[in-house]
Amino acid sequence: DNIYISKQGSQGNRKWSSVSFIPTAESSSILTLNVVGDNRVGAVHYYNISRPDNDKLRNQLIFEGSGSITVADTDFRTGTYSAAGSVTGYYSNHFDSAIGNADTDGYENCYGIVINSGVIYAGTTKAENSTAIGGGGNGYGEVIINGGVVTAVASTTGTAIGGGIGFNAAGGKGYVEINGGNIYAYNNENAYGIPSSAIGGAGSSSKSGSLGTVIVNDGYVYAYSALGTAIGGGSSKTKNGGSATI
Repeated sequence: DNIYISKQGSQGNRKWSSVSFIPTAESSSILTLNVVGDNRVGAVHYYNISRPDNDKLRNQLIFEGSGSITVADTDFRTGTYSAAGSVTGYYSNHFDSAIGNADTDGYENCYGIVINSGVIYAGTTKAENSTAIGGGGNGYGEVIINGGVVTAVASTTGTAIGGGIGFNAAGGKGYVEINGGNIYAYNNENAYGIPSSAIGGAGSSSKSGSLGTVIVNDGYVYAYSALGTAIGGGSSKTKNGGSATI
């Protein structure tokens, strides 16, 4: 209720943040963020790298409530980035998603982000090159939206909602299910000219784009990508685009 926390963790290998939920694998643990008032945090770190076939064992991070939460860089620092993908002088959500997982090996995939209600804004900058809601670097992103107003804004080789960023390696696959609400997803031009989707799978420079699975059952959806598909598979700068199930 009306909190402001700027903590984000170090770039690329974040293991904690303003809000951190790190359940053990297949533990059927659920963290519900009941959002009241207007809140802002640097990142919501959610570590969940597996999805068991048994739904009873699933971990979930659930957003709900009548208030709002903004999840975005809180220090307003700018970084310099090279064509090789390295960033100097920037230690925010670089390669780590604003809501979701990190970029470190073994920490990328993110299953079970659920948004039921509330006003949710997740934003990442061009210097961060981060997915807004979903997987960490090269990681799978599973996001289910049942209601609320969700705005995701990124300038990334990843996605606004879905798979985690890719660079030389393939980006993350994305599964996004929308059952209601108002969803606005923007993936603006990234620093490397790598095309990727707004909702779905992530892109890559040297590998093929990743699979995007997007199911829309109800609600209002607006999706925009400057370089790739608005909804669907990730694209590639030098290889084939990713396949899609929509």
